[in-house]
Amino acid sequence: MIWPDNGGWPTNQSANFPPDAYKPDQGHAKVIGGYDDRDTGVTSDDRCLICDPWPEYTDMGFLPMNATNGPGDTFDPYWLPLNDVNLSDVADVYLVDTFLDVVIGEFPTVLMPVLALVVLVVVISWRRRESP
Repeated sequence: MIWPDNGGWPTNQSANFPPDAYKPDQGHAKVIGGYDDRDTGVTSDDRCLICDPWPEYTDMGFLPMNATNGPGDTFDPYWLPLNDVNLSDVADVYLVDTFLDVVIGEFPTVLMPVLALVVLVVVISWRRRESP
């Protein structure tokens, strides 16, 4: 899920860029690549796996506030508490690619029956042709 986090600037973002007048209308894009519900039955400890293009997280070895190292002790991707992702922020936009789900979903429900019907018609035609 692509997450253009409006106002979610990296922790070491320049104080001068972008200018304060533009910061409310801009943000830092990240990708939510996974989710861990921790199998506890509550959402307060859930976390999201964040892939973040900000190079200094990996190069300098530090993380955003409240983040923890990701799988294999990585700095990118990193785990961020679900509460910090704030899926209800109306200024943020979440882009989810559903195209592959639609294409893959159509195969068993639409294409397989059509292919089966075509094979059946070919077999019937072939058998009729062989009959005297």
